[in-house]
Amino acid sequence: MVKSYWKYEQSSVFGNIVSDCNICWISGNKVAVGSLESVIVWDLKTSSKTVFSSADLTSAVTYLSLVSEDVIAAGYNDGSIRLWDSRTADVLISFTGHRSRVTSLIPDHSQTRLASGAADGSIIVWDLVSEEGLYKLNGHKGQINGMRIIGDDQNFMLSCAKDGLLKLWDLDSQHCSDTVVAQKSDCWALEISPDNMYCLAGGDSSDISVWQINTNATEGSRLQSLGAIARQAHTKDRVLGIHFHPDNAYFVTHGVAPSIELWKIRTPAETTKAVARKRRRRREKNPELTDEHLADLIPDNNIADVLVSVAIIPVSPYKVRSIAWLPGSSLDKRSKLHLAIAYKSNLIDSYSITFHEQNKSAERATSEKHLAVDLPGHRTDIRTLSLSADNSILSSASNGQLKIWNVKTGNCIRTIETGYALCSAFLPGDTLVVIGTKEGTISLYDIASSSIVSSVKAHDGAVWSMHLSPDGVNLVSGGADKMLRFWAFKPTKEIVPGTERYIDTIKIKETRNAKITDDILSVRYSPDNNYVAASLLDNTVKVFYNDTLKYYLTLYGHKLPVLAMDISYDSKLIITSSADKNIKIWGLDFGDCHRSLFAHQDSITAVAFEQNTHHFFSASKDRVIKYWDGDKFECIQKLTGHQSEIWAMTIANNGSFVVSASHDRSIRVWKQSDEEIFLEEAREQELEETYENDFFSALDQANGDPSDDTETQAVSKQTIETLKAGDRFLEALDLCYDDEMKHKAYYEALSAGQTIAKPDRNIVFTFQNDVSAEQYLLSVIEKVPIHQLGDALLILPFDRVIPLLTFINKWAKSGKHPALICRILYSVIRMFQNQLVTSSECRSVLEEVYKNLSHSLRRVKDEMGYNLAGLNVIRRYQGTMSQHEFQDDETLAAEEAKSQKKRAFTTI
Repeated sequence: MVKSYWKYEQSSVFGNIVSDCNICWISGNKVAVGSLESVIVWDLKTSSKTVFSSADLTSAVTYLSLVSEDVIAAGYNDGSIRLWDSRTADVLISFTGHRSRVTSLIPDHSQTRLASGAADGSIIVWDLVSEEGLYKLNGHKGQINGMRIIGDDQNFMLSCAKDGLLKLWDLDSQHCSDTVVAQKSDCWALEISPDNMYCLAGGDSSDISVWQINTNATEGSRLQSLGAIARQAHTKDRVLGIHFHPDNAYFVTHGVAPSIELWKIRTPAETTKAVARKRRRRREKNPELTDEHLADLIPDNNIADVLVSVAIIPVSPYKVRSIAWLPGSSLDKRSKLHLAIAYKSNLIDSYSITFHEQNKSAERATSEKHLAVDLPGHRTDIRTLSLSADNSILSSASNGQLKIWNVKTGNCIRTIETGYALCSAFLPGDTLVVIGTKEGTISLYDIASSSIVSSVKAHDGAVWSMHLSPDGVNLVSGGADKMLRFWAFKPTKEIVPGTERYIDTIKIKETRNAKITDDILSVRYSPDNNYVAASLLDNTVKVFYNDTLKYYLTLYGHKLPVLAMDISYDSKLIITSSADKNIKIWGLDFGDCHRSLFAHQDSITAVAFEQNTHHFFSASKDRVIKYWDGDKFECIQKLTGHQSEIWAMTIANNGSFVVSASHDRSIRVWKQSDEEIFLEEAREQELEETYENDFFSALDQANGDPSDDTETQAVSKQTIETLKAGDRFLEALDLCYDDEMKHKAYYEALSAGQTIAKPDRNIVFTFQNDVSAEQYLLSVIEKVPIHQLGDALLILPFDRVIPLLTFINKWAKSGKHPALICRILYSVIRMFQNQLVTSSECRSVLEEVYKNLSHSLRRVKDEMGYNLAGLNVIRRYQGTMSQHEFQDDETLAAEEAKSQKKRAFTTI
């Protein structure tokens, strides 16, 4: 009988507040961020979150943009784009066109188009109404780092890239009209002033380049350089972000340093006043200067007098990732501005900027931390995990923090300040957690009071590993001082300082120790408490008798140090994982190596047996967790989901779930499901996935990048979904055309007076209530997503064009789905333009299609005109019979909200 195994699936992800993505304001105190493969909307006031995710999403979110009040556009690392409905958390539209990660997204003001830039230097303009890619713009030679759609009709777009160039694109003619050098090296940030007058670009240099934009210019360049403005803060820090306030004449700039710089756009009157003040001061220093000399020294059109630095705002001591303004505050009422900052240390802060003087002078602008989202995640990498005895509570520790989590809900229960934690364990009772640190201390923490109970200097170097004895009474630790130390927990009483009262406490006392030949990286008790195993820096594992600490075995074979190990429940097997990417399974009786497995593509950081079995899990820096059969030496399952190196892993006592922690600061719970795994089926599925990945990689290479002189290109990218949709369409087309030809021959024979039997129809048509061939083919096409239809038709061979045009002609006659028919016809003509022109048969069919489709489109146009005329009649009637103008409810509510006046109170 074939052996089966239970499958593990990811059940929850928590601990990651914000990943490598920008922050985007939604409404009020709500901001959207990318959290690995999910989009999370955080409420900064309550720290509550709304997660937008799907089980089929495995790629990380790289960029976010707000299309409308209820629609969020998200770009992903695999080049795909999804539009999320913030009310229902559903995907509205999906686009696939980029071959690398999306680095920029910007919608136009009409919310009908979306421009996306990618790391491969391409820009794609998408139509959100027809759900298709309009065209791809190729001109940059590096990663796109910023885009803005400008112009009176939103017909121009500015883009900057890592190649240091700033390009102005004419979206009507789909070509680049102007190209200027934005930075001498990489250009990282681009922003347009709210009045579309100034364009600012920043890069590796500390200065910010400024251009004046004139899209209506008919001669010369539309981008006029105005010079550069110098930053005051961190002159050696590159500019990574420039953000204008949407309602006020202020903007901020930032790099990775823990501070941001606030700037102001002066009005012409303020600029004239500032220039006059400078000239007056210069004349006071040198009275001999004439007006002409002063005008040359201090010109009127200096951009440094228009864009001036207001204040340098210190923020949290972490590297800044992205900034978003929080609109809604008015300088006239409160003299405050609010902004949200996302950091690279898994943290979101909100700051309020206050102007104390009425003229908003630079010297009196101060900032104050307003709100923060920091508790649900660690600031640094999680280095150790441990589960309580009942598997309900999880502890995670990093450099400076110990956090206690509810495994079921993923909520953070406690946060305790610690040192640099490297290893941890729950003590019996699940109320105390012991931590080993890089400083060499072993500390005991009480979860209920979030306080330290006891601490002892255990090793002269880092405590790399420690393990509780099976009875939970003793603890063994190994460190960088080459000492193997054993500890006991002794209940004692201590006097409360300043009183005569005693309290119960626990002390950590050393019971014995042993000197080892090298640094100890991992230690383990055997479940029968007979042995203690220690892995050393010299690539070996030494096993000692627990009672006498006498030498028992040495395990040789690894080429690099053993980073983790574990012993099976029956104390018969010991598994070791090393930095040499291998796992070795040893017999603990004689120290013989049962099997050596090349398990991962990088160092293996954690390995653990499943309770009461010889099955075990391994985790590696290659971002994969693998489930193994230790008796058959076969990999059962691969668990993929982490976006970075995995540092820690622990298994529930009953084997019902596995918890892992990664460099991406996420904690993932992999739960055992009711689905079974058969190894042969799993191997076949892996081979299919490998084949598909290799196939599409080869397909992308075959398509390649466009040549240097190809500035505009059609948007197309083949995926497994489009290929499957194309196969279904071709199969249905052949089936329907064969049915159509049989019936055509049948009716021709009847008209000729012949008596023949009616042809049998395929069972597919019979099961669908004897549907006609043209209706069945149309239903198959309707099931293909709109954004995949063009790519699905790419596999259509030319010999199937005539059958397809035949059905298109029938659909045009019936007048059904004219928009869909036009889309299919356009795709066919675009693919086979040369062949259609030279084929007389195709030309005759196309002429008939043109006649029928034109009639259908005119009818649709007449219906739309009739409906619009009816709405205008209703509007006029409403206007004559009512005092209010006929308008939408949302527009009316917005106008009423603006007209409301707050009641003012005066204190006498």
